[in-house]
Amino acid sequence: MRKAVNDEIYCKEHQSECFIATAVIGTPLDPRIDLLRRFRDERMLTSRLGSIMTHLYYELSPPIARQARWSPLLKKILRRFVVDPWLAVACAVLGPSDPNLPKSPEEN
Repeated sequence: MRKAVNDEIYCKEHQSECFIATAVIGTPLDPRIDLLRRFRDERMLTSRLGSIMTHLYYELSPPIARQARWSPLLKKILRRFVVDPWLAVACAVLGPSDPNLPKSPEEN
């Protein structure tokens, strides 16, 4: 089931939001978002440090993501210094979960 909330589309299977990545990429349905979720679930949340980092991210990222949705400059900065590096790490550690994913973040 999909529903629109504040100009975004949410699906039941995508309830766990990757706030900044979704704001930068533009949709929670993109396979890159699924890769980041998989990285969070399989790697980050399996260690104490990763869990702390994830919790901190969920506390700090919603207001940043809200601003990024309306600021092309902030979106560009976040893509370059946050989203693309984490996508590169997730791809290196897990491998792409979808054959349609770009081989590198620059291929978006």
